[in-house]
Amino acid sequence: MSTTDLAVQEQPAQSRAQRAVNNFSIQVGTVNGSGSQTANLVLLRSILLMGVPVSGKNMFPSNIAGLPPWYTIRVSKRGYVGRKKEVDVLVAPVCPDAKLRRLVRNMIYDGFLAKLLGIDMPLMEKALNKQLGKKAKAVALNHGALKAGWDYASANVTKHDPFVIEPMNATAGTILIDGNAAAAIGCMMAGVTVVAWYPITPSSSLCESLIAYMKKYRIDKASGKATFAIVRAEDELASLGIVIGASWAGARSMTATAGPGISLMSEFTGLAYYAEAPAVIFDVQRVGPSTGLPTRTAQGDLLSTAFLSHGDTKHLMLIPASVEECYTMAQEAFELAEYFQTPVFVMMDLDWG
Repeated sequence: MSTTDLAVQEQPAQSRAQRAVNNFSIQVGTVNGSGSQTANLVLLRSILLMGVPVSGKNMFPSNIAGLPPWYTIRVSKRGYVGRKKEVDVLVAPVCPDAKLRRLVRNMIYDGFLAKLLGIDMPLMEKALNKQLGKKAKAVALNHGALKAGWDYASANVTKHDPFVIEPMNATAGTILIDGNAAAAIGCMMAGVTVVAWYPITPSSSLCESLIAYMKKYRIDKASGKATFAIVRAEDELASLGIVIGASWAGARSMTATAGPGISLMSEFTGLAYYAEAPAVIFDVQRVGPSTGLPTRTAQGDLLSTAFLSHGDTKHLMLIPASVEECYTMAQEAFELAEYFQTPVFVMMDLDWG
């Protein structure tokens, strides 16, 4: 590594006097498609293993120019999960070796940050093992990269910044999970049997997570057959049509989409409303259509969804305010839809998803 390999934002001399313990934000910018998600999750999980409340969010650029995605980590001893306006530690890896760049460069900055911020290396290694599972070669390679980053920081960097992570005991009994995955578990626990969906940012991971959970937990042990049906429809309109049809036949059914999909579902929503057919619809809100800002968070669908369709319709809407509520309200949505025989919308957003 050279001295240009890692850029860490310097702090003014005035701020160096006060230590910022377990209360700062890290922002990592990486090359699109470089596998940075693994490194970012290892860093996130290692902080959690130190007993420190932490949250993370991947922000992908809304363009086709290959600009870097940003991953923001909020370290907060008080458990705050919202992104800070300020960026306290900025990481911008650059690696001249092509092979190293392709394989493990992102794990190098993990090791560097571990040394710089005071994260225990054994916990970094534990988090890495959790992330990569049984991929022995990948684990060994990335362990080496972690150590390389740690050793480089030890030999070449004198710490001036105030940001430090110290062990706490504030994460016992907690897990790392995002709102979409939590909602998916809630749907499974609510007894959903039919899922129809069409991929759209940022809702796709809800149904993708549900597929994985259902394949693991909703297979009949005696016959080996699935006790559910998950259909990838040709568009959002067809998705809701399938959901309504399944509901009419007595199945607990759902779909997940974003604002543009909600717009397409307007007529079928009215059909379900007036036909008194239960349906659960997750709207993971974002800004604009696919040519606008699909990877930015928003809560702009609330009014339009409340009166979606034609005529005098007023829909039930659940609005989660935490990842935990993404799970609990997913279950409540099915109960309400069945009790009132009507569509129910769960209004999430990209920050929870």
